[in-house]
Amino acid sequence: MIKHFQVGVTGGIGSGKTVVTKIFTVMGIPVYDSDSRAKQLMSEDPELKSEIIRAFGDESYGVHGLDRKFIAAKVFNNPAELERLNQMVHPKVGRDYSKWLTEQTSNIVINEAALLYEKDIAKRLNFLIVVTAPDIIRIERVLKRDNRTESQIREIISNQWPQEKSSLLADAVIVNDNTSALIPQVLDIYETIKRKASLQNKLA
Repeated sequence: MIKHFQVGVTGGIGSGKTVVTKIFTVMGIPVYDSDSRAKQLMSEDPELKSEIIRAFGDESYGVHGLDRKFIAAKVFNNPAELERLNQMVHPKVGRDYSKWLTEQTSNIVINEAALLYEKDIAKRLNFLIVVTAPDIIRIERVLKRDNRTESQIREIISNQWPQEKSSLLADAVIVNDNTSALIPQVLDIYETIKRKASLQNKLA
């Protein structure tokens, strides 16, 4: 049985953590995208769909499936409702990740998630990478890709862990500020990960 060395990659909205994990993917490292899987499970898992409908109403799903705008409106600026939704979704994602992990033949794997620290996922991982970027750059990126206003993005940033706090708890920090080259940073961290994974296998 493979002893997986589990690497977490996290970062606030617009930090560019997905770009970082794509580099790892090109290098042959399997990546579990927690946020995308959460959306997929919300759309496809019958039990989870029933829970969401009971909690937020029949309007949660339309003819095209999950109504993301409706759900977003329900939980945006409402911490209690957001936590209610997270309590339904995160256990499902955790079980889905565990199943995915058993299917991986690589001893190094990556779990990409926006909420690694907040949901204590970090405690189950072997190495943590935080991707950071200046707020102004993060806002510009999200404005280009999402249908959100600047005030909405700033509100999301204010509700997430400060980058300084998450960076202090990380094993490695990647700066994605449009001037610092990403690939050399990733390659350098990967060398560290390989050494630690090798040591873990020897001690197993």
